[in-house]
Amino acid sequence: MTEDVYKKMADDGKLDDDGRDMWSVETREVGGEQLAVYRSFWGWVV
Repeated sequence: MTEDVYKKMADDGKLDDDGRDMWSVETREVGGEQLAVYRSFWGWVV
């Protein structure tokens, strides 16, 4: 990810106070397409 993305995530409250990424990313194949799926504390989002 770029720093801009991290900054936006921090602004959106998706990074904790120490700047750790609270989201993990997995790649899943859905319908023959590779999608990045983000796992947050609140569940799965695409």
